[in-house]
Parts: sequence; C-alpha cells; structure tokens
Amino acid sequence: MTMTRILSPGIAVALVLATASMHGQTPPAAPTPPPQPARATPAPPRPAATPTPTPGARLPVRRVVLYKSGIGYFEHLGRVSGAQTVSIDLTSGQLDDVLKSLTTVDLGGGQVTGITYNTEAPIEEQLRKLRLPLAPDVTRTKLLEALRGARVEVRAGGVVVAGRILSVAAQIRGKDESQRTVDELTIVTDGGELRSFELGPGVGVTIVEGELRRDLGQYLDVMGSARSQEVRRLQVAARGTGDRDLFVSYVSAVPVWKTTYRLVIPTEAARKPFLQGWAIVDNTLGEDWTDVELSLVAGAPQSFIQELSKPIYTRRPVVPIQTGTVVAPEIHGGAMSAGPASLRGRVVDNTGAPLPGATVKVLSGDREVASTVSDGNGGYTLGAVPSGSVVVQGLLSGFKTTQRALALRGGSTTLDLVLEVGSLSEAVQVTTEQPRVRGDAGRAFSVTAEEVARLPAGRGSLGGVVGGSPAAPPPPSPADLEDAMADLDVAAAGGELGELFEYKLKQPVTIRRNQSAMVPVVQHDVAVERVSLWSAARGVTQPLRAVWLTNDTGLTLDGGSLTLVEGGAFAGEGLVEAIKPGEKRFVSYAVDLGVRVTAAAQDSGRRVSRIRIASSVMTQSVEERGAVLYTVRNDDATPREVVIEHPVRAGWALTGGVKPAETSATAHRFKVAVAAKSTATLTVAEVRPIDQRTSVSNIADDQIAVILRGRNVAAGIEPQLRAVAAASRELAEVQRAIYDRQAEVRRIGEDQGRVRENLKALKGSDAEKALVQRYTGQLSAQEDRLDALRKEIAVADADRAAKQQDLSRLVAALSLDVELP
Repeated sequence: MTMTRILSPGIAVALVLATASMHGQTPPAAPTPPPQPARATPAPPRPAATPTPTPGARLPVRRVVLYKSGIGYFEHLGRVSGAQTVSIDLTSGQLDDVLKSLTTVDLGGGQVTGITYNTEAPIEEQLRKLRLPLAPDVTRTKLLEALRGARVEVRAGGVVVAGRILSVAAQIRGKDESQRTVDELTIVTDGGELRSFELGPGVGVTIVEGELRRDLGQYLDVMGSARSQEVRRLQVAARGTGDRDLFVSYVSAVPVWKTTYRLVIPTEAARKPFLQGWAIVDNTLGEDWTDVELSLVAGAPQSFIQELSKPIYTRRPVVPIQTGTVVAPEIHGGAMSAGPASLRGRVVDNTGAPLPGATVKVLSGDREVASTVSDGNGGYTLGAVPSGSVVVQGLLSGFKTTQRALALRGGSTTLDLVLEVGSLSEAVQVTTEQPRVRGDAGRAFSVTAEEVARLPAGRGSLGGVVGGSPAAPPPPSPADLEDAMADLDVAAAGGELGELFEYKLKQPVTIRRNQSAMVPVVQHDVAVERVSLWSAARGVTQPLRAVWLTNDTGLTLDGGSLTLVEGGAFAGEGLVEAIKPGEKRFVSYAVDLGVRVTAAAQDSGRRVSRIRIASSVMTQSVEERGAVLYTVRNDDATPREVVIEHPVRAGWALTGGVKPAETSATAHRFKVAVAAKSTATLTVAEVRPIDQRTSVSNIADDQIAVILRGRNVAAGIEPQLRAVAAASRELAEVQRAIYDRQAEVRRIGEDQGRVRENLKALKGSDAEKALVQRYTGQLSAQEDRLDALRKEIAVADADRAAKQQDLSRLVAALSLDVELP
C-alpha cells in the first residue's frame, strides 16, 4: 500500500507559518545546556544547520507536543539531497493514527513522491493466499503431510531413494517400557515400490520440485515477517534538486504525562515559599527523542481510532454491462467568485491591554494587499481584502512582529493579534551556572551537584529527599538550599491555547525509546497561608494541616501530587486539581493532632416575618432559623489559624453578621484564630424563608391580631379585616346549616329504603295489614319532612350565594403588605 501527499512550496511556507503561530515560539538557543532532571539524557545545543540524512537514514524527531488525553503531536525535520528516501520507525499501535494524520512537505521546492510501510495483514490472511496449505504452527510431520504427492529424495544410511510422498503416519515401536512412538514416511519410488523410513535424526528429505521449494520459501518469508510486525518502518521518498529540508508531522497515541509538585516552606519567615513542578514523560514509541522541543498541553483535543493499517476485504456486486443512450455533452458554468472580504479585530499585548498605533498588514504571497493602524482602543478594520490565503502581520515599535495565516472566503472575519514585548526574551532561560547561596556572615559559596548528592538522608534537595552518608565538606543548611532553589530560573514557559494550557520547555530534551524522564515545568515563589482545615463531612474532630496556596506563578498549575518540605525534611503530601493563575486552593498534607473541633446544632424555631394580601390570596413569609456552634480547642504550644468548612444547604442563607473567608460549591469557609492552649468558638446562623399561601376568606382573628402588630399598617385596614372575618363566619354558618339539612335528607332516604324492604317481606303474612297501615303513615310523614327540607335548602343556597358575593367583594377590595417586627 502506498500513500502520497504532496504540497506545493507556497502551501508548505503557509503551513510552517501557521504551525509556528499556533504553538508559540521556538526555544532560544543557550550557550550551555542546563542540567537535565533525573532519567532525562542531557541534550546538546541545537545545531546551526539541520542534519542531512544519508540514503535510507531515519528522519529525526525535532518537536513533540503531548496532551493529557493520551495524544501526541510529532514533527520530524531533516535534510535530503536529490532523490532520497528516509525512514521513520513506528510501532504497530502508532500506525493507524499516523496514516490518519500524516502531513509531508518538501520545504525546498521538491516533491514527496511516495510513502510506503510494511503491511499489517494478519498472518492467517497472508498464509491463505499461498498455494502451500500450511498453518502458522506447522511441524515436520504436518509439512510432509501437506506435501503428499510431491517428489522428494530421502537420504538414510548413505542411500538416496527418490519417489513421491504417499503418507506420514505415527507408528508404535517396541513393547512395555521400551515402547515409543515414531513418525514413518512412506514414498512410492519411480519403479512403483513402497519404501518406508523412520523419520529419525539421520534421515533427510529433499524437495525435488522447484515450484514447491519456492512456495515453501514464501511461507518462511511470511513467518519471518511476523517477528517484526510490531515495528513499522515508514519510508518517505522525496525527489528534488540539491539539499533541502523535509518536514513530516503526525498524531499518535502516547502515555498520559503526569505532574508532581514540591512545596518548600522556608525556615526564615522573610523568605517566600517555593513551588517546584515536574512532569513525568514516557517515550514508548519506536523512535528516540534526541534534542527535541518538548511541549506539554493540559487539555484533551478530540481524537479517535480508525484501523486504516489493516487491509479490509469486501464483496463487490456484479453489474451487467448496459448499452446506454447517447447523451450530448454539456457545458457547466464555473463557481461564483467569493468576492472581497473584510477583516476586523483588536491589537493587544500579552496582558490583554489595547495597543493603539499598531500597524496591521495583509500579505498575499510577497505582496501587501491592505494595511491600517489600530485606533485608541487597539481596534482595526480592513475592507475590500482579496479572498484567498493571506498572512496577517501586527507591527509596533518595541514589540515583536506577530504573523497569522488565514484563508479568507468573503464576508467578515474577526482576528485579534497579540504582540509580545520585544525588549524581553520570549521565555526565561534556565541557566547552567552554579546557583550562588548565602553562607554565614554573608559569605557566598557554590553548591555543586556532587555536594547535593552527599547530603544526609532525609534532607531536602531539588528533586525531593535524597540519601547518602555525610562527607566533607559539610552539607549546606536548609536555609542555604532554600536560597539555591529560589535563585533558579523558570524551566518552562506557559501559555493559554484556547481552553488548553501549554508548558513549553526552554531547552531541548533527549529521551530514548522505552525510557521515561522527569522534566521541570514550574519553579516559582508562591504565597501560602498555614492553616488547619476542618470539615464535618470527615466525621472526626481532628482537622487537617493544610496550606492555602495562591497560584501567583502566572501559569495554570495542572493537577497532580504535591510533596511538602519543611525545615529540610518531609512534612506530608497531598493532591491538587488544576489551578488557574491567581486562584487560591487548599492542599492538605497531614493530621493536626493538637487541635479538636466539635459542632453542636442549635434550633431557633420559626417566625412569621411578612404578610401579604393580594388577589384574594394571603401569603405568610415564615423564616426557619437554625445555628451551629463550633468549638475549637488548641492543646498545642503554638497558635493556630483554623478554617472551618460549614456545609452549603440549598435554600438557606447566612445571617448574624459572620462572614466567611470564601465560599465553595459545597461549603462556607470561616477562619478562626486560636491562641496556644486556649479555646475559641464560632456560631454560624442561617435562615430559610418559606412562603405559606391561604385564601383571604379563611382569615382568622389571631391572624388579624398578628397583622395589626406589623409596621406601617394602614388606618382603615382593621375594619376591612374585621368585615372579611365576620362575612367569612356568616358564610360558614349558612354552609353548616345547608350541610345539616342535606344530612337529614340522606337519613330519611335511608330509613324509607328500610321500610320498603320490610313491606316486601310481609306479603302473604297475617300481620301484613296492620304493619302496612303503620309503615304507610310513617312514609307519609317522612315525605312531608323531605318537602320542607328541600325548601329550606333552596332558601339557604340563595342566602349562601349572596353572602359569598359579599365576601368576594370585601376580599377583592383588601390589599396589604406588612413587615412584622
């Protein structure tokens, strides 16, 4: 399989410019490389010219960008001459991603004429294509069985017998303990004789037929290639004139890089704490990373897997040949021109401040097609810009020129340009000079790597706690080491990439394949508060010792583990999530054994705070109150700053004037200062408003009394309330009378039913006549009563409707909003 992708020189230049703009800056060269971290091979300075690969040589890796999603972006760059083929070693796991994302560019005007790689067809599929039916686990016996009928020569005991294979069978030789099983080969000689040979060490079989020997050779070639199937060699063929650069880039799956931090708490109060961050990087790919530019991106761009390297077979339909009708040729119109485009945006510095007076140019090839100057707010507008591929430049005295490649297709496009200060280096360089530290009485001396290695066990170093026995000269004190660490420069430059964040190392790094390394990404002073952190969710009375870390490094700190070093010794370790610049975050690292915190709930009950009447509805605002009393006891000889996490409850609000230091999604955090050998308390009060709604027509005298105690009650409101209450009572009395009469009607109906059932049962009896007269009189009296009840109910219904109308009129006229003291 061969895949080729050829780009013209113009597209190649645009791609390189876009790549440089997207990923920031090229690491500046340093006269002497800094010491590399543990397990990372020190890289030499970047050569002045790109090395020229020899024919068939490998194209070296020059740039690696690793993402938290387990994806890596790789760039290879090398010199080629004339028509030359270079190779890139990959693993089988890389191949699918490489085929999906591979980009090749001959930067010297040449062409990439072909890209090949060794196939990954399954062994079974490759063997199926051979004429010789052999399995991957073939043995001597199975091979001879597959060659049945083939012409062979058998050498045994100095005699050569020629013939064709008839069979290979297992035979039993000997008896009892000497019994054994052997393979017996039977051939048919040219004279028709059957000859059998025991296939022992002294028997040789030669395949006479040349075609079968070739088939067997093909089988052995396939099986031999299986040993190297894990290694994929990508061959890139380029053709051109003279020496020139060849660029190849692709995306591949890689192990996720990890972050780990060390926080050094100084022994002197005047010195700021120091944060050092390391990234752990693994090279499990097929190529060494020698002198590469390494960037680590805390982000997860979308990526997926397609099995492009595996040959896929499918069945095609058989379509009969049809005789179509003759169709006259058509002339098709061309596409409409995109027309001119417009470009607008702002020019700002790397802090986001506007830059007025900056020149913005649009270049098409080597020709300037439009230009303007930014206004007082840094804004610019360019109209009638030709459509197509252009490069936009931002220029201002004292700032570095910024270039962005764009593809304009008509319409309006927005592009903001960020200019970096030109008088400053793009990134602070890690120096290789020995850090100077201050000794006693202001004397300055140097600390070498050998001296650090001889520190006694348990004392801090740049990479953590080191071992070893004391040796002369005496090891530096913890304060001297803190000075040395504080003098180190930043190891990596950070920058935002949209929603992502990038650490770009200042110096090239070398990591051999199947090796891992620790590379420095953060070295900066930080501000911390030493606190004890207590939360009821932990279910214990002892708080945690913690640092309240403020990220003033200017970088986004990726999540990872953090080891705390205090007084030159290990103090504990914790975990942090990603922290944005300027953000504060707790990092707990140990249990505070000297402090106890207890919490006691205090229920303050409920009270009505406001009553509102509108649209015939009375709303009472009820406040449910509660409080928690926290008691902090410090048994230690040093004072404590205790942070208490009070849980955030839905619908509850803090009251009582106590303000939290900060509030997270789950807790309010209060600071409590506790002196040595003393106790302090904190009361956190909360209130939850609850609205209770009822009809105004149901207002009672006790509710009227509550309303009249409110503030700013109108003078005429009491008569209205009393009238509503009186009308409501009258309506209730009428309604009760109606209910009573309706209940009597139901009782009479039930009694009449009983009487009628009795009459049915008396038919034909001697007592029928006397009881009929009695029951008839009773039913007649009940019917008279029913007539009277129905008339009374009708009169009461009319009275109820009138009183309901009067009550509705009184309620509709009533409106108030009273706040209760």
